[in-house]
Formats: sequence, C-alpha cells, structure tokens
Amino acid sequence: MEQADARASSSERTEVLRDSVEPAVNECEASNNVAGGSKAGKRTALIVSGALVGVAAVVCVCAFLLMPKASEPVVDAPVAEESQQEAPEDEASQGNATAEEESSESQPSIALVNEHTTETESIAGSPAPKFSFRYPDGWMFLGDSVAEPEASSRLAHPDDGVEVFFTQGESSHSILTSNRLVSIEKVADSDFTLKPAKGYDGSLSGKFVVAKIQTQSAPPGSGETQTYDYYALVPQEALDGSSIELTGGVPRFRYTNFVGFGCVVPAEGITEERLNEVIAIIQSLRLVEVPSEDSRVASDSGQVLPDSATHEYTEGELSGLSDYELYIARNEIFARHGRTFTNDDLANHFAQQSWYEPTVSPEAFDEDALNAVEKKNALTIRSVEERRGSAYL
Repeated sequence: MEQADARASSSERTEVLRDSVEPAVNECEASNNVAGGSKAGKRTALIVSGALVGVAAVVCVCAFLLMPKASEPVVDAPVAEESQQEAPEDEASQGNATAEEESSESQPSIALVNEHTTETESIAGSPAPKFSFRYPDGWMFLGDSVAEPEASSRLAHPDDGVEVFFTQGESSHSILTSNRLVSIEKVADSDFTLKPAKGYDGSLSGKFVVAKIQTQSAPPGSGETQTYDYYALVPQEALDGSSIELTGGVPRFRYTNFVGFGCVVPAEGITEERLNEVIAIIQSLRLVEVPSEDSRVASDSGQVLPDSATHEYTEGELSGLSDYELYIARNEIFARHGRTFTNDDLANHFAQQSWYEPTVSPEAFDEDALNAVEKKNALTIRSVEERRGSAYL
C-alpha cells in the first residue's frame, strides 16, 4: 500500500510538470507562428521543448529512486532495542570480572613457612591419628600436651595473644554445662580430607570448609550466658547445624575420635591481618597418618580391655576407643565366660582368639556368671555407645 501511494504521488508530480511544460512549448510554437513560422523558430521551439521534457524525465527518475520500497521498510526500533540489550550484558560481564578480581585480591597469600606434626602416640590407650598444620613467621608454637582423655596443640601470636588450637579425643562434660549453636557461616574453602580408618564410619561427605561460628554457653556455677565466636574447620554438613560437636567447648567433628582445629576470637576482637593468617593456618590442616586397622584389637592377646574383669572403667577412659573397639570390648566380657554369638562378625572375631572357648548358647547364658566389675563395665561401655549413637548397637 505504501508503494502504491508513493507511485501515485510521483504520477501527480509528473502530471504537474507536464502541465507546466506543455504551455511553454505551445507558447513557443505560437510565437514562432506569429513570426511567420520560420524554420529557425521551429528548431528553437523543439530544442526548448526537448530540454524541458528532459528535465521532467530526470525529475521523474529521481522521484522513483527516492520512493520507499516494500521489501526494505524503514523500521529502526528492533535494531535500537538489540543494541540497548547488548550494552548492559557487556557492563554486567565486566562488573563480574571486576568483582572476581576484587574477591581474589581480598584473600591475600600468606606465607606458611613453618610446619608441625602432632606427636601424640595414643589417647586413652588407643593409637591416635597424626595431623600436620603450617603457620607463618611471627607465630609461636606452644607445644603438644595430653590431658586424658584429650590431646591438644596450640599456636599463639605474641603481639595480640590470638591463639589457634588443635584438639583430638574427648573433652570432659564438666567444661561446659551447655553450649548452643547460634550461627554458622562459611568463610573459606579447605582441601582437608579424611582417610578410611578403623572407628570411622565414613558418614561425612569429605568436603570441609572454614566457618565462622557463634555459640552461647553457661559455664558451671555461673548463671550467666556467655557468647563465643570461633573460626574453625568443619565438615560442609555442619553449615546446616549437623555433624558438629560443641559439648567440649570448641567446634569439633567426629573421626576416629573428636577432632577440632580453630581459633577463639578474643573479647577485644581480631584485626583483619591476623584473621587472614588464622584462616590460612586452619586451611593448612592435613591428615598424615592413620593407625592400622587392627592396631588396638591385635594387642594384648586380641583383647581390647584385658583387665575389664578387675578394673572398673570410667567413661573418660573409654572415650578414646572407636565405636568398633567398644563393640568388641563389651562383648569380650561375655566371650571370656564361653558365650557364643549369633552375629557373624563377633563369632568370626572371637573364633580367632586363642583364649576363647565357646560353650554356652545365648539362650542358656546366665549373666550371674559375671562379677560386679564386669557387669558395671558392660553397662558403662553401652552407655558410651548409646551417647555416640554407635552403629553397632
């Protein structure tokens, strides 16, 4: 329709030009006739007429060339919108790149030039895994210590007293009567990984992070609730509040025993420089040695607690045993009196022991065959297993 309208307009312009040219030609012809119709006059009229017709033709051609074509409509909006859409994407991508650069710059590289490997051989009679961590110059290593049923290592910076602690084992429940998780958030990734080991059920995903943790607790004899801030290594599952132990006063996770590695933020706070160092130290933790699978059960003639008929064990003394070792220790009390077992794992284990003489079926076994110490130890071991939620119950 637009093309038809344009051609109609062009035809009208051509008619106007023709109407203006023809009178001029006629006028020339009339003047030539008045002059007597000479041949020269006629030639002049023809030349003028030709010139005017040529001008009219040029005008018509120009009008046709300038006329809009149906196949090339003049529609600029999509092009403009397309360019406007592309610009913000470029700006956004540039912004993301800038943000990534700033993020990488916000985590300065810390030179961890010193290294320590824990030297604790055993905790509560059980072989202890060995861990290592690294730290920068300026920090002081305060040493390893064992206060049954827990072993610990400590670092401190002399300028402000900020400490980083490592613990493994069990903490006495008297340290804190209550310790409630208030908040937890990830602050950095970690390359720390666990290895298969006796007593570890493989329940953690294997991914660990450095987290900022806040807890509230009520120390014994105090009615006041205190708030503590930590930076600690935790399993990724801990970010939703699970797979983290707070009873001992510091955030820990369960491996062959409880393991904790982190920093308690001082009441006066911590500088950004020191915090960056603390995070780098926590990220450096590595598991370097795992006790052999049968290290405890193979000792003492294959008995976990060979004196459980004469020595009354406390929960603290038992805390260093793995879930599997507790399982064997509880049942070896009965095995010494000839009780047989329907569970294949127990039957196979005790069948390999030279001292074991299976003579009494489970149905015929009389617990009065146990002395008072054995009965007490069997109950205490089971209490520890229940508190842990052992898979062997």
